[in-house]
Amino acid sequence: MKREQIDTGKAFVCLTKEGHVLIQIHEDQEIDINDIKAINAAKFDLVKEEPYTVIFVTPVIGDITHQARLYSASKEVNKNAIAKAIVSNSLAGRIISSFFINIIRPPAPTKLFSCKHQASEWLNNMCTRALKNDLV
Repeated sequence: MKREQIDTGKAFVCLTKEGHVLIQIHEDQEIDINDIKAINAAKFDLVKEEPYTVIFVTPVIGDITHQARLYSASKEVNKNAIAKAIVSNSLAGRIISSFFINIIRPPAPTKLFSCKHQASEWLNNMCTRALKNDLV
């Protein structure tokens, strides 16, 4: 079975073999609110109305506008989200991600990781917890 991959122009969006939505931002991009809307539309094309988890991989070089960060924390973007993991290895990406998690505070549980494997394990645990609590 071939997994669908959607290229929004600034990001690839696809489902991992574990069923997480993987959002991989292209290098050297500035992400604005319209880009987040395109990424969000691609995400919902893949998951429809089902509960989902996200692995959001930041680029080594790139930026996201303040308005895009605020919109990323909106109820619209986080509709049906179980949890979201941000993967970042650059200092700038980790600072922006920490600010997003701790100050903007998205409604879905969100955690920062340095590798996709750890992010996926955490999301798997979050799904198990949600199933036990009948949230899914």
